[in-house]
Amino acid sequence: MHGFRFARVLLVAFACVAATILPSSRLHAHPTRPAPRDAAADAARVEELTTALLEADGANRIKECPELRDLPLGSAALEDRLFREVWPKCAADGDPQVRAAAASVIGGRYLAALDPPDPRAVALCLKLAADPERPVRKSAVVEGLARITNKSDEVVAALIARAVADPRDEDELRNPIQWGLSLSPADQVARHVEPYLAKRQEAPERALLAYTVYVNATLTEPPGAERVDGLGPFVMEFDLRAPAPDVPTFMAIVRHFLPEPLAPTFTVRAGRHAMRLTALVPNVKARRDLLERLQGLEWGKEMRVDNRIRVATPEMVEKVTADSKKPLPTEGPEPVPQTRPIDEYARMMATGDSDERGEALEKSNFPDLLTKQEAGLDLLVACAMDANPGVREKAARLAGEWWVWYRDPPHPRALALSLKLAKDPEPKVVGTVAYFALPRVKNPPDAVVDAMITAATTQTPWEPNGLHFITAYGLRNIAPERLETLLTPIMRGADEQQARHAFALFVESSGREPANPERFQRLRRYMLWFGARDRKFKTPQELLDAFREYAPAEQVPEVAVTPYGEEVAGGAVLTDLAALKDLNDRLRQDPRFSVGDRPQVMNPERVAYLRYVFGLKPEGVISTIDMPKPGGYDDALRELHAHLGRVYPAFKIKGIDWDKVGGELLPLASEAKTDAEFGLLCARMVARLEDSHAQLLPGSAPLPFPTIEFPRYDPGFACLIDDRDRPVVYHVDKGSPAEAGGVKVGMAVVSVNGKPAAEAMAAWMGQMKTYFGYSSERYLRYDAAKGFCRQTKQGEVVKLEMEDAEGEAHAFELPATLNTRYLPRLPVPIEGIDDFGNVESKKLADDIGYIYVRRIQPDLPQRLDAALAALGDIKWLVIDVRGNSGGGFDARAAVRNFNPDDPEEPSRPRYKGPIALLVDERCISAGEGWASWFVATKRATLFGTTTAGASARKDTYTLTNGMYKVVVPVKAYTGSLDRPIERRGLEPDVPVRCNAKDLAQGKDTVLEAARASLLMR
Repeated sequence: MHGFRFARVLLVAFACVAATILPSSRLHAHPTRPAPRDAAADAARVEELTTALLEADGANRIKECPELRDLPLGSAALEDRLFREVWPKCAADGDPQVRAAAASVIGGRYLAALDPPDPRAVALCLKLAADPERPVRKSAVVEGLARITNKSDEVVAALIARAVADPRDEDELRNPIQWGLSLSPADQVARHVEPYLAKRQEAPERALLAYTVYVNATLTEPPGAERVDGLGPFVMEFDLRAPAPDVPTFMAIVRHFLPEPLAPTFTVRAGRHAMRLTALVPNVKARRDLLERLQGLEWGKEMRVDNRIRVATPEMVEKVTADSKKPLPTEGPEPVPQTRPIDEYARMMATGDSDERGEALEKSNFPDLLTKQEAGLDLLVACAMDANPGVREKAARLAGEWWVWYRDPPHPRALALSLKLAKDPEPKVVGTVAYFALPRVKNPPDAVVDAMITAATTQTPWEPNGLHFITAYGLRNIAPERLETLLTPIMRGADEQQARHAFALFVESSGREPANPERFQRLRRYMLWFGARDRKFKTPQELLDAFREYAPAEQVPEVAVTPYGEEVAGGAVLTDLAALKDLNDRLRQDPRFSVGDRPQVMNPERVAYLRYVFGLKPEGVISTIDMPKPGGYDDALRELHAHLGRVYPAFKIKGIDWDKVGGELLPLASEAKTDAEFGLLCARMVARLEDSHAQLLPGSAPLPFPTIEFPRYDPGFACLIDDRDRPVVYHVDKGSPAEAGGVKVGMAVVSVNGKPAAEAMAAWMGQMKTYFGYSSERYLRYDAAKGFCRQTKQGEVVKLEMEDAEGEAHAFELPATLNTRYLPRLPVPIEGIDDFGNVESKKLADDIGYIYVRRIQPDLPQRLDAALAALGDIKWLVIDVRGNSGGGFDARAAVRNFNPDDPEEPSRPRYKGPIALLVDERCISAGEGWASWFVATKRATLFGTTTAGASARKDTYTLTNGMYKVVVPVKAYTGSLDRPIERRGLEPDVPVRCNAKDLAQGKDTVLEAARASLLMR
């Protein structure tokens, strides 16, 4: 979701809470702050800690110091004693950790908390800010001096001196200093920056940093800024407010406002929703000119600029320069080159058919949209009338992103177009409008509000509350009376589901119940979300204890707290909105809490999502919310479908309509009579992701697959697909019925039990992909070639017709006695190479080295070192990743042997010559990720067939009834490329398959093609 920070993410998470909750009583009045502390006990504790600090050694001082920070000030005599005896000793302790702890406590206790600050504390922090140890300086500056509200000239001078001391201190010191100086008058900061600007000739680096500090603190330029015009360079970051549909669109804007003299070096990367530009700007004047140029352009307002000045360190310059040489990124599964003239794209959008319009919307760079708004809208209007809903959906998104979202007021034609598309019969078009356009309109007219309400109450997207939530957020500024008038007809209507959605929408938008809410009694249960501001609470128990200061268990019995990423968050369930508002108001006055601004209505979708959130770190959850697990198969399968729809990243890449999958499979849950039948239904759903990494695992129930008779027995041979697209024998097991019967390598299977080989393979593939996911059809065919001759019963006779390499026919009747087993990954055995080994190497004829990488393991760099060392002097190198089953690796270290430009680890063996990389359909996952570096850098020529196209980061989901777990990909992996590897894989530069005659003669066609190519160089 665009623009929402972490708090908003947590709000969505804890919006999804149990529907079955106990009623809670109206809260009694409570004070607006936590219960008062025991002053006598605090004073005694301060005195006790003072004595302990005087007597303690370094380690114990580190332990005792932090507690004093949170205790109130003691008596004047006691504080005098601290400054006379304790703090000087801690500040002079030989252990820098003690000095850092003392600086933190002194800063927090006497500088940040007091105005004016205690002058004794200021003096100590000034001294510690000049400490030789970096952690001590950091504590004194960040926890103390920077947080003084009214800073003296001495403090301002010290902060600026520290800020200009080291260009590498940006994140840890300079940023907090700049924030602290933003509280000081600009003329005061200017006085202390001036000495550094005046000495720009003698110390240009410090002058540049001083200029940077002033600009970042005051958001203006210092007097006489032109003196540093020639200093630099800087890093500037921009992104596009209205997210570009593709890289060429973004580049059209970049090239328009970023002429080479102002920023000769820049990089572009594609975020999830926007394009980001990072530019090296040579000096202060170029930066100033660039900002002025941007502000003067019509489309400049579409660029969001990071106004913070960042001085480019040598490391930054090196990185941006290196990144600028990389290929431009793309967000989609296919590259988006500009393959047609822009006039042709305009014609396609205006008068073309659906395919042409779809291509134009995806691939054109829209210069008309950038410079001629009306002409661009004309094209989108034409596309919005297309018969293909996919074209209308793309038009709806572009109209919303470019002309509604970030425009106030929105362009009237774009808004009218969005309202028209909001009535589209296709739900995905309506959802696109309701997400990207309508909720972004400020002060929306009734027509916009009506369209939002209709979308949110009639659409049921599988993202839990995605559309509902964004609509409620967009309606929050509508007067409750106006909103209730518009929603009442739906709340009183005959459609029960729409009425429930309308009730929830009103409550979550307005924060109150509508008149006569009795119809929705079961929904009158509300969640108040709360969290820790600035990580004030480290554990769920700390958050719960603090919350209970305001809401004792007898008044709010149902509360849940949980770890959430690196934060902790919680939710309380109440049945009285007035009580919830009262609690919300009081929590907001406590600076320790971050609180949701609207109640959340409980519904079944939120129940499912809350279980998911709790399941992320179940060991850390503390919950008294009554949430019985759903016992039925229906609920568990529905929630599995919703979760997969929520997290799986590749639906668009694969063209999967997940709603349609749900419509097909969800009704079948009511027909399941046993756990095994339900398990198979779950497997079918997971398989519909068409993903080789997605799989069903046992939970409280065993896997259901033994209940199906899968074919698993064969006579003792395996096939691959040859260059004539036939299944050809490449492996015969020794001592098997196949060997005894005369089956030879190189024979092509013509038929199996009277069925043509192609039909037999198709039948095997159909059964497998019903229950197991395959990321690509080619990977499925690879497996089918090995398994399509298998039978369900051991010993069953299989009738085979085959043709040898010379075209002679053969017939066999062989018993299928061998069970599933490891089959060689290499098409032809290579003497001295273990087919099952992780990394194997051998020197071939003609000084060609050969490295077989069967798996990608963490020790891959060490194994590659050993392989290259064993090969010695070689002119050419073949790397074989055929059959690679993946694993995990250090991306840089694992390719360093072959990267001549990588200066790290110079002692490791390096190979700088030509490389041939052999690939096939069984190279998968991390194997593809590792091989992608050779593709991205063009370091090798690829021979063979396209890889599996299965590469992603994964998570594990437990079904709500606990019966099964599901491994599900959650992020498409790109490896070293600028596109996902999923589905598409890595294509060979030289497509080549094994030849039957070569196999019969023991020759590896692919390896021989690579060798011949290398020898010709």
